[in-house]
Amino acid sequence: MAVVGSTISIDLHLTEDADLDSVRGATRQSERVHPTIAERVRQTVRPLAEEALNGADLGSHTLTVDVSVEQDRVPGAPRERISILMDVEGEDGVVANVDDAITPPVRARLADALEEEMLSYLEEYDLASVVEVIVSVTPIQFR
Repeated sequence: MAVVGSTISIDLHLTEDADLDSVRGATRQSERVHPTIAERVRQTVRPLAEEALNGADLGSHTLTVDVSVEQDRVPGAPRERISILMDVEGEDGVVANVDDAITPPVRARLADALEEEMLSYLEEYDLASVVEVIVSVTPIQFR
């Protein structure tokens, strides 16, 4: 079976009013992504992706959504990065059409939904006003 997918990055950029320890306290549990974030991200990504995939009538496929937090320092401005691997596995004919299903407008909807979900989550920790959320969704590529 072939696998294609997209790598989604959620960057939490710190403003001068935020500190990395506070953000990490909200986003991590030990060295892993906080389970609440992981579940909320999956519940955001999965239905939007499945809707697009099923709308394209691809056939039998398996969608997986893995969420992790970057362990190393992310270069550039101080930030925390959450990475999501959204993969679709299926026969060659199925995965060949995934890129046509997960179009740029679908990727933009995914980014908007994830940004909204992260801001909602950060609000629970009083961090939404001091952290800038930037979501990027890469085009589909073979894994």
